[in-house]
Amino acid sequence: MPRRQRPISRANLLRGAAVFVPISAGQEYQHRITREFDLMRADVLQQITTLFKNTDSPVMDATLDASIVNAAAGLLRRLRRTWQGLFDEMTDGATKWMIERVTGSAGTAVKRSLEEIGEGVSLNLNMQSAAVREVIRAGSYEAAHLIKRVPAKYLDDIGGEVMRSISAGRGLADLQPALDSYGVKVRNWARNVALDQTRKVYGNIAREGFKSAGIRRWEWVHSGGSNDPREYHLMDAPAGLNGGIFSFDDPPIIDKRTGERGFPGQLPYCRCTLRPVVDFFED
Repeated sequence: MPRRQRPISRANLLRGAAVFVPISAGQEYQHRITREFDLMRADVLQQITTLFKNTDSPVMDATLDASIVNAAAGLLRRLRRTWQGLFDEMTDGATKWMIERVTGSAGTAVKRSLEEIGEGVSLNLNMQSAAVREVIRAGSYEAAHLIKRVPAKYLDDIGGEVMRSISAGRGLADLQPALDSYGVKVRNWARNVALDQTRKVYGNIAREGFKSAGIRRWEWVHSGGSNDPREYHLMDAPAGLNGGIFSFDDPPIIDKRTGERGFPGQLPYCRCTLRPVVDFFED
């Protein structure tokens, strides 16, 4: 059974500013990733087109032409090996840049937020604490791990379509729409993951920064920037989460369907954030 917290009187509260990830950080991170994806996509399409055009009869009969099947399989293996290496190298550099940018921005935002709480409130911020360093390491690993899946995610789908095109005798003309569709799909996925991971890293660093300063409670702040917001996050407390006051040690349910508990930004593509709260009568 979840712990019951003492009701909090809003008259007893001091609030800092809400912290929001700089838009430019996420945009630059996703730009680096989608730029590399566009290079990969163009190379893949060019080489697949060349493969079909250099084949005497790209439209197969009932008996599969082993030469084009083997050539296609070999090409897909080479493309995956080449682009996985290039993507890994790009991702490590881009993620390192994103982490450094977000860490600095989060530290500055947390400091300013705490300053807004008011004079006479003694807070010792430590953005070099072990907990802060741990979320930085975890965020860096998670972001890079997801982005490095892009080549496999794209080429596995493309490979299946290429082989089905050969076996069905459809040829390049019928294959092209599928290649275009997968390109848009995976590119959008990579872009959204990059933006989401930037927000998550920023939010986790800011949260640990507040905790390092002795902040125990916080207020949920809906960003208002999503075209398809989660209704429960958007609704005002107590019916929803927006404006609700919670403890870092006892986070709220963030998904009523699953009962998952957590913090703003934890669910996929959640743009909510928090502001620190000081209660005069905290134990």
